[in-house]
Amino acid sequence: MIKNRDKTWKYFRDHLITHSGAHYLMALHELLEDQGYARLSDVAKKLDVSLGSLSTSMKPLIKKKLILQDENKHLRLSEAGQAIAQQIEQTWSVLTRFFQDILGVDDEVAEIDACKIEHLLSPQTTAGLLRLMEILEKEKALIKRIKEQKKRKKHLPR
Repeated sequence: MIKNRDKTWKYFRDHLITHSGAHYLMALHELLEDQGYARLSDVAKKLDVSLGSLSTSMKPLIKKKLILQDENKHLRLSEAGQAIAQQIEQTWSVLTRFFQDILGVDDEVAEIDACKIEHLLSPQTTAGLLRLMEILEKEKALIKRIKEQKKRKKHLPR
């Protein structure tokens, strides 16, 4: 347990990948699933970023051996990179469903908010959230009450 909340921010510094890095892994994962191969230019096009920016930003992922590059400049995910990409995608899916189905958040907002934190949650927290959702989804009356409260109070007080 973290006793001193003032030091919690340091855990972000030690996180394996950045927000951008998470999107690079997921984009590469999607490209490999869809077309069976990927080059830097494919990832750059998919994410609508410049090739130079992508190349610079992917170096830490390559250095950490999450992304591998062959002699023909084709990219692939290492086992660790694959596992991280899949975990992030699962977390995004769980968060999006929770925000939409349980909290009644608009689809676009739910997807954006899930994107903001998908790479920061631990697998343990994601699994706990999924268990909570499974319980709450059986409680239709409770979900209805939560959504009704949303209609009454649109935003947090300032």
